[in-house]
Amino acid sequence: MELSLILGISFAVVALTGWVVAAILLRRRARRAGDTHLAPSDQAAALRGHSLHEQATAGQMAAMTSAQRQ
Repeated sequence: MELSLILGISFAVVALTGWVVAAILLRRRARRAGDTHLAPSDQAAALRGHSLHEQATAGQMAAMTSAQRQ
């Protein structure tokens, strides 16, 4: 009885660990290959949003610098 319980729990732990490792490795491989889960239009929108964020940050930094000089 105890042996079957230990074997059952051990099998479940090993199976879950293998599943997590496989999922991580597959995700890393997909990321290195450049495969994304976003549609091309969503990728373009994300890049535009990132660009706008960078421009806004640069503008804020320039405003702070000019305010400090005054």
